[in-house]
Amino acid sequence: MQDKNNEERRLDPWDHKFYTQTEFVEYYGRYSEWDFQTPTLILKRKKINDMIFRYNKVLKKDNINHLLDKMIETFG
Repeated sequence: MQDKNNEERRLDPWDHKFYTQTEFVEYYGRYSEWDFQTPTLILKRKKINDMIFRYNKVLKKDNINHLLDKMIETFG
């Protein structure tokens, strides 16, 4: 998301509001949280989460654990 000054804003997963990189760093004290919230990574997490919940009755435990490992990889 871009604001009126054309500065990128990303969604904070805790309060579901959009903030600039500067605001993320001021609040969290580091760049990691900003990096975690790239749109591509958010989409990957959502897709993996959807697969787990949609198919949890048919997936084997090892398959679910594999998907969870893939989700964890999106955090660094």
